[in-house]
Amino acid sequence: MNKKQLGYFGENLAANFLLENNYQILHRNFRCFLGEIDIISKKENLLIFVEVKTRMSTVFGMAKEAVAWQKQRKLSKLAEFYLQNYHGNCKLLQPRFDVIEVYLLKDNEKNYHIVHLEGAF
Repeated sequence: MNKKQLGYFGENLAANFLLENNYQILHRNFRCFLGEIDIISKKENLLIFVEVKTRMSTVFGMAKEAVAWQKQRKLSKLAEFYLQNYHGNCKLLQPRFDVIEVYLLKDNEKNYHIVHLEGAF
């Protein structure tokens, strides 16, 4: 599995995880001139901007460590753009930034572990 396939596979697992936990998926791979948000979801009074990180090992650190302050700032700007330009009814929701870590174990697509970090930043 190449890097792009790995990311897409992890995003699918993360989206299914959210659906199984009563989140509504509003957008996947939302893109604008500022960049991309992996998943935008809603649950109760929350509008959640989700960054998904998929890894096959922790040799180079935990997946959440790849969401450094630069990426956090970029996601914050993307979320602000989204709130200003899309779905006016979402403006009443409380924004939250989550990170979902997907770890594929033993290069097996059926053997994985998901860590959902709510309010990660």
